[in-house]
Amino acid sequence: VMSRYLRGGGFMFIEGNPWYLTKMVHHVRDALDDEGRLLQIPFDHPIYHSYYDLPGGFPGERRGRVDLSTLTDDPWFYPDLATRHRSPYLGLWGAEWQGELVAVFSPQQVLGLGRPETTKTPWLRAATNVVVYALTREGSVAERRPPGFWAYSSSR
Repeated sequence: VMSRYLRGGGFMFIEGNPWYLTKMVHHVRDALDDEGRLLQIPFDHPIYHSYYDLPGGFPGERRGRVDLSTLTDDPWFYPDLATRHRSPYLGLWGAEWQGELVAVFSPQQVLGLGRPETTKTPWLRAATNVVVYALTREGSVAERRPPGFWAYSSSR
């Protein structure tokens, strides 16, 4: 079911602790039959700019670069806890299939909207970007309709 969903234009945003994210990476990899790859999502990716411009990433997203070429040649490598000791802030990672981002793995609580005592605005902006990206990306399962009549200007 997950394979058909992701290959058919579906999108997943998965957040949680490192153990959970590692398990979910394996599930997505299995669903895609090892096709595709996992990558650290760069700050210039459309998910950071699909509605709000978030050039420094999502709220609380700090990252250190991990040079995966020195660690493994596995295109589905997700940094484990030992790797995180060298660079604990890894930011968003994504599963890419046929050049499209089909799943995002987040150690931050983006859709959980942060801690209760903090202002919600930054998290709402990040969540808005996730939804807008998922609905407007190429190959999305979202149904597209022409704009309503009010969107067209009269040329009288």
